[in-house]
Amino acid sequence: MVAKQLQKNKTGVVMQIKMSQFIIIAMFTICPFCKLFAHHQLGLPHYLYSKDYPQIPTMVIDADAEGYIVTFSTFPGNPGPGETVRIKVYIKHKLSGQVYSQPISMHVSKVTFFGGEDVITETKTLESDYNEYKMSYQFEQAEKYYINVTFEPRGDFFEKIPFPIVIGKTNFSILPVVFGIVFTIIFIAVGITKKRKTTRFA
Repeated sequence: MVAKQLQKNKTGVVMQIKMSQFIIIAMFTICPFCKLFAHHQLGLPHYLYSKDYPQIPTMVIDADAEGYIVTFSTFPGNPGPGETVRIKVYIKHKLSGQVYSQPISMHVSKVTFFGGEDVITETKTLESDYNEYKMSYQFEQAEKYYINVTFEPRGDFFEKIPFPIVIGKTNFSILPVVFGIVFTIIFIAVGITKKRKTTRFA
C-alpha cells in the first residue's frame, strides 16, 4: 500500500515538472508574437523603439503644429551625395493620441541666395502606410535641403513644415559675404552721391 502511494506521489511530481516545462516553453514561444502584436497595436513608428530595436542611426525631428506632433525621420541619419534617403513621417494628436491618417504632401526645396524657396522636386501626395508616410529621395549634391511636409490639421487649413536635411559636408562660401560687402558699399556710395547733389542744388 505504501509502495503504491509513493508511486502515485512520484507520478504526480513528474507530471507537475512536465507541466511546468510546457508552460515555460509556451511562454518563450508566444511572448515574441505578443510583443510584435503590441507594437502594431500601439501604432507607433519603428524609430521610437530605438532602445529595444537597435539600428543604424537615424535623424529624428519633432515639430508641434496645430495641436499635432509631427515626427520626421531620415535613414541614414548622415546621408552623402548620391545616397538614397528614406524618409518617414508620423503625425499624432497631442491630447487625444489619435494618429493622423489623411493624405499629406511632400516636396524638396532649398533656400535661395536672397532667402526665397527654390523647389527641387515636384509635390507628391502620400497615403498613410501603417500610420506612417514614406518617401525616398536621392540627392546628388552636398547641400542643405528642406523636406516640406504639408497636412490638414483642421478643415480648409493646411500646415507646412520645412524639415532640414544636410547631405554630405557643406563648405562655407565666402561669396555671400563678398556680395554683401559690395552691396553695402554701393548703397553707401549712392546715398553720398544723392546727398551731394541735394546740397549743390540747395
